[in-house]
Amino acid sequence: MTNLVPLFIDKQTGDIIATGSPGNNNGIGNPNDGFEFIQASPLDTWIVTHNKNNKKLLVQVYDLNNEFILPNKIKIINNNVVRVEFNTAITGIVKIAFF
Repeated sequence: MTNLVPLFIDKQTGDIIATGSPGNNNGIGNPNDGFEFIQASPLDTWIVTHNKNNKKLLVQVYDLNNEFILPNKIKIINNNVVRVEFNTAITGIVKIAFF
């Protein structure tokens, strides 16, 4: 169970934070080490290049109204790229937290 990382939502920014407890970054994660990707034109497959050289991540997807949506598939391609797939072409936002 030592591989579990608590996640928190920053109430001011809406960002996902991987950390020991709110407001206490004890080396488990860095709240400033997130990544946001905006898909402004509708596509059914989004290629998200974060260039953080890290596969330890959490991906969440939102529409442009900041409502949480579930894609068909999220695949970590390599240490720097994530692919997000949908049934139809849509726009939205990908938020990634690293730990």
